[in-house]
Amino acid sequence: MSKPGTAADKPGLTSKAEELQTKIRESFNLYENEGMIDADELAHCVHYMNLNPTQRQIKKMREEFGDDFIPFEKFEPVMMNILLTNTYDDELMLRDTEETIAKAFEILDKEKKGYLETENLVRLLKTYGEPMDDDEIREFLHAAEDPSAHQIRYEEYSHVLSSE
Repeated sequence: MSKPGTAADKPGLTSKAEELQTKIRESFNLYENEGMIDADELAHCVHYMNLNPTQRQIKKMREEFGDDFIPFEKFEPVMMNILLTNTYDDELMLRDTEETIAKAFEILDKEKKGYLETENLVRLLKTYGEPMDDDEIREFLHAAEDPSAHQIRYEEYSHVLSSE
């Protein structure tokens, strides 16, 4: 039974709410252990739902949940609200489109080679915008890099990033 005032109680949103609940449950189940997810897995869990939270948003969510382990009963209503509004803490949390991601890479590819050198991109990821830590960079490179050439072919990777 849903809490009063949740999306599941609103007429016309039942099928949408059910679809979102399934998405939330799938994400939770990927990282769940004994009915809870480790707060350290929260960002991965949220990314799985095609959301792109900032580190600040993840930190605020962790504070909101207040525990090192998050039960589904706490997780589901927060995620339902985020998925319905695409925001958290008054900020958008949508994942960028493939075209937007490709354009960002193209701006960095000043010589229009179709790829970026790993070393240069790592420097940018650590320096500009919301800096990535070493674990995030390792995960990024694992998915994006051609290890033999030390390059990121961004046309292929833009698709992966937009649909993860």
